[in-house]
Amino acid sequence: MAEGTQIDRDSEDGSWFLEAVGVKKHAPSSIESIAELERENTLVDIPVVELSGGDSDEESGDMPEPPRPVAATTDANVIEMTSFDGDPGTSLSSFDPVPDLPPMPSNVVAAVAVETVDEPDILSETVDESDLSAPLKTRRPFRWSAFGLVVAVIAAVVLGVVWLPRAADSAAAATRTSYYDASLTVREFLPTAQASLDIVTNPSSTDAALGTVIPVVSELTSDATNLATVAAEPLPTVLPFLSADAVDELPPLQDRSAILASDASEVARQIGHAYVYRTSVADLLVVGDLPIEAGTEEINALSVTLASSLAENASLIADLPANDAFDDIAANAAEAVGAYAQWQEDYLKALADGDAAAAQELIDTFTDVRTTLLVQTAQSLASFREVLDDRIVSLSGEFDEHLANLSQ
Repeated sequence: MAEGTQIDRDSEDGSWFLEAVGVKKHAPSSIESIAELERENTLVDIPVVELSGGDSDEESGDMPEPPRPVAATTDANVIEMTSFDGDPGTSLSSFDPVPDLPPMPSNVVAAVAVETVDEPDILSETVDESDLSAPLKTRRPFRWSAFGLVVAVIAAVVLGVVWLPRAADSAAAATRTSYYDASLTVREFLPTAQASLDIVTNPSSTDAALGTVIPVVSELTSDATNLATVAAEPLPTVLPFLSADAVDELPPLQDRSAILASDASEVARQIGHAYVYRTSVADLLVVGDLPIEAGTEEINALSVTLASSLAENASLIADLPANDAFDDIAANAAEAVGAYAQWQEDYLKALADGDAAAAQELIDTFTDVRTTLLVQTAQSLASFREVLDDRIVSLSGEFDEHLANLSQ
């Protein structure tokens, strides 16, 4: 009754037609519903397999591809089997147990257990380390500037402690050597200067011998000037904090060299003065043989000669150097030349008057004045030689002592 009634209802609304053509599925019966539920419980434990590769498809032919599992595996060639906890989600706990699974195809590999696979480091796979900046260094970088400063300081210390004292000692030794060489040159030339002094002061010296005096005086003056120049050079400079014993010994030696240079130069100057007096006084009042009688023309010519001689004598007197050893000679010569002008007038008048006796007397007076002047000059030169010779000897001893001090 009940079934017939249900069919009649479906017939009335036309649903049987829709079910017949497949548009609408017919409602399952109770038996079909139970079978469907059992099938779902059974399919839960059925493993889902995935083919290991394309070669298996070719070997299997038209074998249908099994459905893919909901939970994907981590490898394309590995099949993950998911177990069911036994709870079908229904109250039908009295169903029969799930039947055994059919054998797995030979071309399918089953994953018995799920292993935990470490996920790859995304940063290490996607970031190019060459594009990144260099890692920061934790230690301080080496600085060449600081190293150079330290080296410079060390070099300065070494320079001050080692090289500068040696350089100062070397400079002091060089200064000593220059003093010694210049002093030795003067000392070795003093005997020659002494010989020239003898020539100048000796009345019997020839004109040829007197001609050698000027070169000697010039050489001694040059050597003395060279010693003075060396002594005037500045002493080596030494820093205050350095030892300067060798340099400290130089100032006394420098002063002594300068003094000896001045003394040697004075010796040369004195010899030169003696030479001037010796040669100049000898040329004063030189007129040759004077006649006691002469005509007008001869008197006129003689007057010109005497006037020229007077001018030359006046020039010689003016050129006499000032020297204490020859001051008396200079005064006597100047007086004689001054009287020479008056004497010329008297002598020429006697010739013009024809007074031979008066002319002869004037000539004798003129000769006596000249002879007296030459004798006085010779005496002054002799005294001068004695004094200057002693000075040259003592100066030689001073140079010897100085050279000994310089050689220490």
